[in-house]
Amino acid sequence: MNLDTPVYAPTLQTDTYNFINNVVGSSYPVEQSGVFTVLLTHIPLHKVHGVCSDGPLFDFHESAEDGSFPHGIREQNHLSDAASRGILESIFGKSSSPIQPGGGRGRKGIVLTGHDHEGCDVYHFINQTSPDPKWEAQRWPAAQAQGIPTDPSLPGLREVTVRSVMGDFSGNLGLMSLWLDEAGEWQSGFANCRAVRAWVWWVVHVADCIALAVAAVWGAVEFYASSAGSNGSNGSKRRVNRVARAGIRAASMRSSSADRSDMGNSSGSDTSTLSSGQKKSLRRKRSKQSMRDDLGAGKRQLSDVLEVPE
Repeated sequence: MNLDTPVYAPTLQTDTYNFINNVVGSSYPVEQSGVFTVLLTHIPLHKVHGVCSDGPLFDFHESAEDGSFPHGIREQNHLSDAASRGILESIFGKSSSPIQPGGGRGRKGIVLTGHDHEGCDVYHFINQTSPDPKWEAQRWPAAQAQGIPTDPSLPGLREVTVRSVMGDFSGNLGLMSLWLDEAGEWQSGFANCRAVRAWVWWVVHVADCIALAVAAVWGAVEFYASSAGSNGSNGSKRRVNRVARAGIRAASMRSSSADRSDMGNSSGSDTSTLSSGQKKSLRRKRSKQSMRDDLGAGKRQLSDVLEVPE
């Protein structure tokens, strides 16, 4: 990703090229068929417009007064043609000259890239028989149909831009396979594994949103109902307690009044002939009757508060 110029930090680009040179210098000879190279990178190799969903795009930071770009590249969705050619001809040893080691066919391998969410599967190749050989790219199925990967005069390399794993792109995953054939040479295969359909992804997320909304509304209603019920119950209890206390006080006051009345009446002509025991019995009867009357009044008040029939 730090191969093209201009760059904001030249030292980082220098480190990148030093790394590539170390890889090339320590690699096995291109003639050795028992080696398979897998290059993982984010920015795809160069392709002309129309081969994949995304075409080449370079965007730079604002230029300086002298017309240079001191802050380098701001955005790119492909490597430049020169950077792509450098990768194919250095790391993989591909060449337009058939007199190069291995006939210019280079090392076996594959490039796995990203960035383009739609995904793309292409074959990069160069025609050794052309008077002006240039790197070209075709879709992998079309290249296979034309027999380009098996043509000795068309050395090339497959590049797979893995489709995005996001739901809008069917939750795609890439499955790559490597195996040794009967001749002891490495062979490779790649397949896209789409986990879900796009509409399934949307249905699941919409259902989740609806469930969350219903749960929130239900919780709010339950909380409001419980709060209102608690307040009403406490108010009713307080009213009942007040009425009960009022009834008890009234009963006590009437009992005392009845006792005093009995004591006053005991001097009258009606009770003058009664003995002291009979007078006490009469006072107790009057007191009990007064308490019954007060309790009846209290019950009626409670019935009014609770709104139930007596």
